[in-house]
Amino acid sequence: MRHAIPRCFSSRRQFELWMAAARECSPGGSAYCTDCTPAYRQQMVEQGRCAYPSTTFVIDAQGFVEGRRPPPQRVRAYR
Repeated sequence: MRHAIPRCFSSRRQFELWMAAARECSPGGSAYCTDCTPAYRQQMVEQGRCAYPSTTFVIDAQGFVEGRRPPPQRVRAYR
């Protein structure tokens, strides 16, 4: 059974590529929202394709933009 992909991805292949990259760099609790941008989030909100419109954006220590979901919407890591 194939799982549904987040609506903000244009295709299953795009999501699979993101997942492969995420395994290498571990995006943290905000999952794919970490790699979003304010402009793309706005575009997805306007198209009704953003599952987390309250994602905020910060500039990390290396100067990159990072999307962060509010704490109640973050992915929990189980060990």
